[in-house]
Amino acid sequence: MKKVISLILCVILVGSLAACSKQEKPQEPVQSTAAKADTKKVYRILSGSSESSTTYKVLKELAERYKNEVNPDFEFEAEIITSTNDLWQKLNMYITANNVPDIFSISNGLISAELIVRGELVNMTEELQKLGVYDNVNVAMKDFFRSNDGNMYMIPSGFNGEFFVYRTSTFEQYNLTPPATWEEFLNTCQILKDNGEIPYVMRGADSVMYLRFLAFPSWTTEGDSFIKELLAGETSFSESETGQYSAQLLYELGTGGYFIPGYNNLTLSDVVDTFLSGQGTMCYASTAFVGKLSDLYEQGEIGFFTIPQVEGKTANGASIPTHGGKGWGINKKSYDEDPVLQDFFKYFIEHVDEEFFKNGEISWMDTDVPEGQLSKLMNDLGKQMQEQPIAWVSWDDKMQPATLTTAGDAAQELVNDMITPEEFAQKLDEAIKANGG
Repeated sequence: MKKVISLILCVILVGSLAACSKQEKPQEPVQSTAAKADTKKVYRILSGSSESSTTYKVLKELAERYKNEVNPDFEFEAEIITSTNDLWQKLNMYITANNVPDIFSISNGLISAELIVRGELVNMTEELQKLGVYDNVNVAMKDFFRSNDGNMYMIPSGFNGEFFVYRTSTFEQYNLTPPATWEEFLNTCQILKDNGEIPYVMRGADSVMYLRFLAFPSWTTEGDSFIKELLAGETSFSESETGQYSAQLLYELGTGGYFIPGYNNLTLSDVVDTFLSGQGTMCYASTAFVGKLSDLYEQGEIGFFTIPQVEGKTANGASIPTHGGKGWGINKKSYDEDPVLQDFFKYFIEHVDEEFFKNGEISWMDTDVPEGQLSKLMNDLGKQMQEQPIAWVSWDDKMQPATLTTAGDAAQELVNDMITPEEFAQKLDEAIKANGG
């Protein structure tokens, strides 16, 4: 019996040693399915424009064309954030994490200034010069994206223009002509109001249009010098003749009863839709809405006019606010190390004109528009846009966030007769001093 037990123990011991021996033997690493598959780089795009916007469609369509025509391995994925505040928060998060996308929406403002100092944005002036197309870039677009060192570090995402729209039949009824000065604009509003018409469909859901009216007088006379000097503390809104004029203009527009009832809830899109529904005589629009306005323009039911000038002041020739929207920036580290990304950029530049024309808009290069490619409205606007000597100067991008909030809030108080133009100027001056710009 003992021999049987001993034999059994011996067998168990040998089996155990064999098992241990098998476990201790180094095993060949097992590759996952993902590791076995070919790893292709996927280029990351962060867009501040919606999928339906021309801005995004041009980039997406050219990326797809590049994949189909040049490099079948070219892959990209897009993250779309249309809220500007959320977009900047996300971009700042990526910057902090050192995880900036390959191509991303960015404005010529505080964030881009930081990235330029850190050497993390591709110098677009240099790249466009290498491709021999820098001189073709519209002069106003160069101006809009020019950084403090004189270079462009982003390319336009589009060539956008802004203008006033008016109902021609109503103007004819009261023998009105498109106003050339702000004095004429206010007079036109008063005549329309006196005759029971709604003079102006105002965008009031945010501070953008308030700031536009405040900025128009200085932009058409001084370009960007006024806002730069104001934010640098070299002048004040209270003591500046330009500042006083601008505050008084917005005050008279708001307290004159010229805005459509309920304007506080209207976005830009709401404004255009409200105007197209037959309400109001004038509104403010952009080339993004040309598709909606073109038929009425061709039928002669609506017309457009440019930014009124300051009476008695020398104008600088600026009349249509043109801008490149949120520009496209490229991660310099990605670009310098990746010939594929460089090649895609070259392809993009070579075909960007035709893609914009295909989408019914003009390009940000001074390229002749093919006959019959654009609507009459876009064509008429485009000719004037290409002639603009300077680009629009957006106060939104230049002010510190806290200052911008104060300016917007105070502007709403001003148009609602809660504060005087002098009190508005004082509030803005105090905010600029407290926030450092």
